[in-house]
Amino acid sequence: MDVLCYSARFIPPFAQALSTYGGYAVESLNRLKAIDPACRIPASIANELAVRQVADTGDPDLGFKAARAMHVGRAGPLDYAMLSAASLRRAIEVGDRYVRSYSDVLNVRLTVQGSRAMLRARRWSQRSGRLRRASSGTGIQPSARWLAGCA
Repeated sequence: MDVLCYSARFIPPFAQALSTYGGYAVESLNRLKAIDPACRIPASIANELAVRQVADTGDPDLGFKAARAMHVGRAGPLDYAMLSAASLRRAIEVGDRYVRSYSDVLNVRLTVQGSRAMLRARRWSQRSGRLRRASSGTGIQPSARWLAGCA
């Protein structure tokens, strides 16, 4: 089996978030900033790095802070394709279709049942060779028609 990877485009937002922690080692930040965003990083290494960064900072919300630093457009063509979709539902479908160019381990699905919508994120486990639930969203009541492409 090939090694599962993430795009290094996710590294700069972590470097930016980590730079706000006064005690974070400058040499570690410089190593992160030196990573070419066009390359891919094995998922096991990226996950170990994230766990270490959370331990170093003591901040379990580090990933959320990095996500805030991930500006629209940073994901390149995937951002453009999702933002130009006709509805949120189509944007999620496009994102899931092309997410492999940024992550070999992520799978996103939108399910609409009546007036409820559920967004499920799952990650591929190389050890088990199957999808595992990473998290799931809650029902989105007011925008289910829009998600379904009806509005």
